[in-house]
Amino acid sequence: MNETIVRMLLATAAGLTVGWVCCENVYRRKNAQAMAALLRRQTTSASSPNTTQRQLRQIRSVVNDIHKRIMAVTKGLKKPAA
Repeated sequence: MNETIVRMLLATAAGLTVGWVCCENVYRRKNAQAMAALLRRQTTSASSPNTTQRQLRQIRSVVNDIHKRIMAVTKGLKKPAA
C-alpha cells in the first residue's frame, strides 16, 4: 500500500513539473509574439514618409548651423593680406 502512495505522489509531482514547464514555454511564446507585434507596429509607424521628411529637415538645419559656425571660425583664422 505504501508503494502505491509513493508511486502516485511521484506521478503527481512529475505531472506538475511537466505542466509547469509547458506553461512557461507557452507564456514565453505568447510574450515573444506580443513583443514582435509591438515592434512591427513601431517600425511601420516610424517609417512613414512624414516622419522621415521631418527628421531630414531637422538634420539639415543642424548641419547648416554647424556649417555656419565652422565657416565663421575659419574665416576669422585667415590672416589679412598685408
